[in-house]
Amino acid sequence: MITTMVRLAGAIVLLAFGFTPALSLAVQTESPVLCDEGDEPVGIAYGDHTSGCAINPATDLDRFEFCGTIGDEVKLNVLSADFLDPFVEIRDPMFGLTEQGSCVNNCSFMLHFFLPVTGCYTVFVSDEGTNDTGDYTLQLERIFPVADTAVHMDYDKSESNPVSDTISPATDIDSFTFDATTGTDIRVNVRSADFLDPTVEIRDPNGTVVVNGVVDGATCANNCSFSVDLSPSVSGTYSLIIYDAGINDIGDYSLSLWCLAGPCDGIPDPTGPPIAYVKPLADTIDPAVDGDFFTFNATAGTDLRLNVQSADFLDPTVEIRDPSGTVVVNGVADGATCTNNCSFSLDLTPSVSGTYSLLIYDNGTDDIGNYAFSLWCLQGDCDSDADGLPDGDPRVSFNTPAVLSYGSAANDVINPAVDGDVFIFWGTAGDLIRFNVLSIDFLDPTIEIRDPNGTVVVNGVADGASCTNNCSFSVDLSPSVSGTFSLIMYDNGANDTGNYEINLQCILSPTNCSTNAVPVCSDNCIDMPNSTLIPDAGGFSQRDTNGDGYGNLCDADFDGNGVVDPFDFSTLKSHFGSSSAPDQDLNGNGVVDPFDFSLLKKSFGQEPGPSSCHTGSLPP
Repeated sequence: MITTMVRLAGAIVLLAFGFTPALSLAVQTESPVLCDEGDEPVGIAYGDHTSGCAINPATDLDRFEFCGTIGDEVKLNVLSADFLDPFVEIRDPMFGLTEQGSCVNNCSFMLHFFLPVTGCYTVFVSDEGTNDTGDYTLQLERIFPVADTAVHMDYDKSESNPVSDTISPATDIDSFTFDATTGTDIRVNVRSADFLDPTVEIRDPNGTVVVNGVVDGATCANNCSFSVDLSPSVSGTYSLIIYDAGINDIGDYSLSLWCLAGPCDGIPDPTGPPIAYVKPLADTIDPAVDGDFFTFNATAGTDLRLNVQSADFLDPTVEIRDPSGTVVVNGVADGATCTNNCSFSLDLTPSVSGTYSLLIYDNGTDDIGNYAFSLWCLQGDCDSDADGLPDGDPRVSFNTPAVLSYGSAANDVINPAVDGDVFIFWGTAGDLIRFNVLSIDFLDPTIEIRDPNGTVVVNGVADGASCTNNCSFSVDLSPSVSGTFSLIMYDNGANDTGNYEINLQCILSPTNCSTNAVPVCSDNCIDMPNSTLIPDAGGFSQRDTNGDGYGNLCDADFDGNGVVDPFDFSTLKSHFGSSSAPDQDLNGNGVVDPFDFSLLKKSFGQEPGPSSCHTGSLPP
């Protein structure tokens, strides 16, 4: 079964942007056939339209002939001028009536029929009352099997390459083909100029109509745009035709085909390198039916934020799909859009790990403009290049956060407006620390802070950690846990740029924050798997409940004397069966059990670790 969804948009402003036929993938050749009263029947082939035809005098009868094969699905469009009431008859090779139709005065109609036999057919044109004269145009098209002149379309997967063409004369029908695979998701976008009322029909490889023009809402009126979504139920080559709904107007149009999910043409589309976190990107939607596709790698349980800013009249809209093709951010429905020269942000917590797809387009597919966007990792082991190392790991050559040191200031700039700068610092439970922020220009500096568990402890505007334009503010924090905290600095509206300074101060601390140095840490349990890719029994990565730089999986030294000994065995025994002894729960499954005794036994008589995260600067 084919499922369709149609989205309509209002009038577009061509005065601002114009129409861009230069972006055509291909232009279909229209073939005129000149009428000749002295040489009838006039031969007409599929794809031809007549030129210079008239009924004059009123008793005139014009004859045309075309040949076809049994089963051909054919459309004959008729357009008249003046007072002519065109009456059309189509007769088979034995002169049996196949189809007929008419309309009244300066009008148009379509005959849609299937050829009952193979051979040559005769078309008769006259005035229905034999009392009026006037000009007329005929257009003959084979709809299925698809016309030989049909243009094959590729998917607009990474760079704009839509079709731009013209419906002219008003009886014109343009034909296209595209390959589709069952179970994928596809979108067709149409935009028209002038008075054209673009209408689309789509047929599957068997000729079954799956999108039926006006009946399915796949049309719009005058200088307009619409989109159609479909999920093919069979694989193969589909056909698409586009024409004016009333067969009485002409105009330019552009048409694009997007693969939203899956290998739509049976071949996985090249995606290029995935976008990196906190690395702003900029591009352009042009023409209005353009759509830009990106991918990014995400890890289940992490927190991400997408920031988008547009210029000009562009209404940027975002859809995100998970590795299985499920929509997790659905454009307007999820508020992932804004209107004209604007910005928005959205947060996402992936439920599955893998490669996600991201699509940016204009909401009405009727405007063009520049945009910028960035993707931030707010917390967790985000791994944008899927190399198994979190982006903050020192062994990764990019995306390593800057370190905030106590008593010193960091100076930087937010540019572009969707930029976000990430810092880390060490916080000790019970200390009182302060962040001083100063901005210049139009920047509205805003900070968010997350503790080592990813919990938001300072939440931007909600906690007063923000100010407006060329300003300053201070925020105090008393950590409830010890460890490495993260801080992100950004513009509140993601729509302004500017310089800033941030300063971290130790206000109250038994040690004057002297132990508060961020450890250089890549793996706190080198010989045991406890990463994002292979977490511990509780699903945790790099779990270190006592904050000594040794991961729990390799840290049975509970008293911290540097060796796993009988004292540690006694401590573990005293907590056996407990679900509230995190330090003794070595494998992270939520309870102290025989598995934890097994881990202690393997390390008995040895030092904890090894770990690259235990240094002299770490708190005991």
